[in-house]
Amino acid sequence: MKLKINRPETYYLSNTQIENIFLGEYMPDAPCEYVKVYLLALMYAQSLGEIDDQTLAGDLGMAPGEIAEAWDYWQSQGIIRKTEEGITFLSLKEDLYGNSKSATGADQAASGKAQAADDPWQAVPGMQAAQPVQKSPAAAFGRGGASRQQRIQTMFDEIERVTKSFLGGSQLETILGWIEESGVEPEVVSAAFEYSVERGKSNIRYVEAVVRNWALEGLKTKEDVAEHLEKMDQNHYTVRRVMKALGFTGRNPSEEERRLILSWKNDLGCTMDEILDACAKTSGISNPNINYVNSVIRNRKAEENGTKPAPANVVTAYYDRLREKAEAEAADRRREVYSRIPRIEEVDGELVDCNVELTKVLMSGRRENTDRLRFRISELEKEKSRLLTENRIPIDYMDARYHCALCGDTGITRDGGVCRCYEEVSRAASKEQAAR
Repeated sequence: MKLKINRPETYYLSNTQIENIFLGEYMPDAPCEYVKVYLLALMYAQSLGEIDDQTLAGDLGMAPGEIAEAWDYWQSQGIIRKTEEGITFLSLKEDLYGNSKSATGADQAASGKAQAADDPWQAVPGMQAAQPVQKSPAAAFGRGGASRQQRIQTMFDEIERVTKSFLGGSQLETILGWIEESGVEPEVVSAAFEYSVERGKSNIRYVEAVVRNWALEGLKTKEDVAEHLEKMDQNHYTVRRVMKALGFTGRNPSEEERRLILSWKNDLGCTMDEILDACAKTSGISNPNINYVNSVIRNRKAEENGTKPAPANVVTAYYDRLREKAEAEAADRRREVYSRIPRIEEVDGELVDCNVELTKVLMSGRRENTDRLRFRISELEKEKSRLLTENRIPIDYMDARYHCALCGDTGITRDGGVCRCYEEVSRAASKEQAAR
């Protein structure tokens, strides 16, 4: 019995085979225009067998130079190969799993010829699926002698054990690149894979981010990583224990709450018993919160160090003076700029008028003039920036330079919490009060 598949004569009615590895691993991080080039060229490769960059550029509304840039990008990702004959779309599954180790060179050559006849990955002039080159991954990174090669080979074995998958050629090169660029030891990369998989993240780009972050934190050896992870576990326990003691079991701590809790242990040297004792002080208040516990702990530490904390009204007055000083200096700089460039004063005045009018329109519920006002505000801001730049004046020269940019010298953050500068300002206010 003869079997036959009826294929449409018009290739637009046919289908293009796209490997899921491309969709899952390469497409998310690629520039959109480069993805368009890859997919359209792949369609032509599988349907027509050839296409040129000029035609691709015309179909996509891109310049030929942009098409060339796209091919350079995909070649750097290891999923196509550029030659004088054209572009070869590499088989990503072949790259991931490799050829059979028992295949001889002749067998592989014969396999390549057989695939060339009917492989759907035929591509732009002379393209075919590439056969991966089998080589020892340790040999690809041979500096440092045999012991280092053995450690790299062990690293690859550990990665395959943890991920339960085989590493392909481009993946081997990528991982070796992390070691070369970040200066970490092979054991750090192994630990990064294990750390990621334990958190349900096996994507190689996630692991790369872990390696780079560890390198930036100075974690270059397995001992560094072990110490870091142990500290993370201790910090996690501390935060969760405090949240439980305060009855906050139904939510996670905010970033600011986490920072405050860890500062008690890491900055002030409090024991867990001291922290829990301070948490117990919230039992008598109607709305227990971490800022209250923070005040209790820091007041205790201040008394232990012989420094009596300044009363809240004294700290508030100190903040007021800091803010008034910063705003007075900004006003002086503004007058200086206005005297040099009078047009900027006119622009600032018009900006105030436009913003007042926009506020009135929004409050009235009308929308007919909002686009006009927003456009005018944008144009005025651009003109102001241009005038400042042309006269070599920093864009923020007329802004108030507060002692603390986070809270604007108010002591209160946007989420209503106590700013991290409060303790420093409190000490300064206390010293100022004692000197009087």
